Amino acid sequence: MLKLTGYISETQYQYPTNDNEFSTYCKNVKSGSKSTKEYSQQCLQQNPSGKSILMIMSYSFIQSIKKYCSRRVPKIRNELIEIAKCVNPNRKHLAKCWQIYLNRMNLIFNVEPNNNKFPYLCCITDLFSTCMAEKLRNYGNPICTEKIINQFQQFYGSTMGNVMNFACENFEDQQDRCEKMIEKQQEKLTTGSIKPVNWRTPFPILIEFFQTL
Repeated sequence: MLKLTGYISETQYQYPTNDNEFSTYCKNVKSGSKSTKEYSQQCLQQNPSGKSILMIMSYSFIQSIKKYCSRRVPKIRNELIEIAKCVNPNRKHLAKCWQIYLNRMNLIFNVEPNNNKFPYLCCITDLFSTCMAEKLRNYGNPICTEKIINQFQQFYGSTMGNVMNFACENFEDQQDRCEKMIEKQQEKLTTGSIKPVNWRTPFPILIEFFQTL
């Protein structure tokens, strides 16, 4: 799964900066897609909702990455190379946003009432993207222009794009409500009533979450 998500602080899954690295990256994506499909078939037969969510996320990312792995449009491949030059050296800073995101996502099981869970999920995902952009602005090298940062947000968002579009389509105007819920749930994490998660990918949390709906 890490091959698909490109876990933001895993150096072995850095974004490609040349043709040789592109070859390895695209092979990892293909291998990750196959592993994800096998996992969903072998381990999620009793969890149809989780299986569907995982496959949607995998499909969303694969469809997005195809254009970067194709040699037909060099301009698009060069776009990811420029993103890599900005993002790869700053992964340790972005990893902080990632851990906050996973911790907040783990708190979703404590959100009450149940109809607040989706807007909460939408809000923490939006804040995750904002956090990464701010880190790149504060710590990034000169190549981290606003254009590159925006392209990275769009690229990384494709990992969960279809799922989040499905989940968040009716909550565009509930930002204030979500932020209040985050503050409320964050208090539980601060007081130690719930422990931070150890997952390096949101897949297990999302699978369990959708199973409870």
